[in-house]
Amino acid sequence: VTFFYYLKTDSLSSIALFTQTVNESNNILQIILLSASITYLSLLAFPSYRLYKNWRFVQVIKKQGLTKIDFGYRLFVKKVSAQLDVSKKVLVYVSELVKSPVTIGYLKPIILIPAAALSNLSTQQVEAILLHELSHIRRYDYLVNFVISIINTMLYFNPFVKQFMKTIEEERENCCDE
Repeated sequence: VTFFYYLKTDSLSSIALFTQTVNESNNILQIILLSASITYLSLLAFPSYRLYKNWRFVQVIKKQGLTKIDFGYRLFVKKVSAQLDVSKKVLVYVSELVKSPVTIGYLKPIILIPAAALSNLSTQQVEAILLHELSHIRRYDYLVNFVISIINTMLYFNPFVKQFMKTIEEERENCCDE
């Protein structure tokens, strides 16, 4: 806010604006606020890059290394989706790129199961995993995750936000397990 306030008050270039503001300022608070704003905006690049990198990874796993899961599992997902009132068509794939089951997508939800999980788990265990992932879709957890990711990116410096995110993640998983 301080950055944009000073940016709008003068028609000088941004570099000259910083120099002039710091040099002409008689109030130490203005110097501190301007410095904090510049530092915050500069350091915001790191969590923003991490968010972008995660988004790119999701784009990759949606398209690469996918094979269709057995018809029985697809039928199970369709049946349980109807029982849970999930109106969107949910696709299920086996993925070579993920290490644990994951649900991605907002308009077209996709459940990705690791290839190693199918060979090591029984049918009941895979169905339990699919039911868990369907409950994430039913609860709109992908929207919650999106909002929390934005909050975490913007408030990267706050340790309470990190603890808040950890608690929300644990509670989301517990609710879906139930």
